[in-house]
Amino acid sequence: MKKILLIISFLIFSYSFSQKLNGKVIYSKEFNKSAPKDTLHEKVNQIKNAVYEMIVKSAKSLEYELKINNNTSSFEIINSLESESLAAKISGGAGFYYTDQYNCLRKVDRFGETFIIKYKADRIKWTLINENKKIGKYLCYKAITKYKKSENSTYYYEIVAWYTSELPVKFGPIGFSNLPGLILELTFNNKATYKMKKVDFTINNIEIKKPVNGKVVTAEEYTKIVKENVDKRLNR
Repeated sequence: MKKILLIISFLIFSYSFSQKLNGKVIYSKEFNKSAPKDTLHEKVNQIKNAVYEMIVKSAKSLEYELKINNNTSSFEIINSLESESLAAKISGGAGFYYTDQYNCLRKVDRFGETFIIKYKADRIKWTLINENKKIGKYLCYKAITKYKKSENSTYYYEIVAWYTSELPVKFGPIGFSNLPGLILELTFNNKATYKMKKVDFTINNIEIKKPVNGKVVTAEEYTKIVKENVDKRLNR
């Protein structure tokens, strides 16, 4: 049964590239009740625990927008006043994500610089699960993966996605893609869940620009930059 499901999903996935779909998806962001832990520093964990309740409350006002133009997508927060909040930044919510057939890029401002982070296109290996549920009017299927932010990292993030083949595009929140349908719900490491609020595929003209004007770095290089800057601030 599982093999049949995989074959059907692959056929749908292949067929999706022959379709021309333009649209927008609006997502909310909800945090789990337990405070998350960070692998970098215990001091960082203490800070996060202290402000976590405030973050959960402020997350209710956050909205993110996924734009899709055929085989290209972008994802970013659309509450401009909230874009610098901790609730926006935790669990991958900060920055501008760009995905096409050949690129997966994230543009983010940090430490007084603008970075464009290049991720490997094949970095995510999904496992399709024979479980389904309804999200809105769409029948969705479950997929899971373990994801490392960089090749040098020893820490894996657990990702759970719910996608629908009724909307045959491969994109989803915070740069996650390559499933046999649109991701309507995505849980990042059991910390935060991006949930679909609205889907609109009646839009004809959607412009998505590839990010430019930043320092281009690999995921490994960016991880090293973050660690070095965090170390400097904590050791002052």
